[in-house]
Amino acid sequence: MSPLEERLGRPSGFGAPERTATHARGPRILFADGQWRLCATSGLWNANMGCGNQRIAEAVGKVLIDHSYLSLFRSAHAPAINAAQALLGVCGEDHYDQVLFTTSGGSANDAAMKTARQ
Repeated sequence: MSPLEERLGRPSGFGAPERTATHARGPRILFADGQWRLCATSGLWNANMGCGNQRIAEAVGKVLIDHSYLSLFRSAHAPAINAAQALLGVCGEDHYDQVLFTTSGGSANDAAMKTARQ
């Protein structure tokens, strides 16, 4: 084993300072060993604008205060209606006339399969 592998322990290195993130700003991650590194894995939907984006944090914070949790179960609410209208505006109302909101990826897949069967 290499010295790095010995320090990291198991092959995954889970919990090693070199692989334990403590903070993130923009495209960089601070690890427990004190090193800032460029994040090359932030392809997830929630990180493509960079970590710690102040404008996004403020917008999310406002929504959490104004609309803490509004269910779409058998009722609508203004943020969902506004989001649906914006989405239809981007996708083109000539192609789509409805938006179906779901609560998870599994639920979305289930809804897509049921819709396709119809």
